[in-house]
Amino acid sequence: MIELDLDNLNDEIVYQAFKVDGNEAEALNDSYLELFELIGRDAMLKLFK
Repeated sequence: MIELDLDNLNDEIVYQAFKVDGNEAEALNDSYLELFELIGRDAMLKLFK
C-alpha cells in the first residue's frame, strides 16, 4: 500500500501510485479522460491535484 501526502504530490508519485504512466487513458474515469484528451496529461494532473 502506498501512502500519499496530498500536500506534497509530484507527478512521479502519482504515476507510481496509480500505475498509469503510459496507460493513463485506461485508468481514468470519463471526466478525467475527457480532460486528458483536451488539455493533456500534465495539465489534467495539475487539475486533479
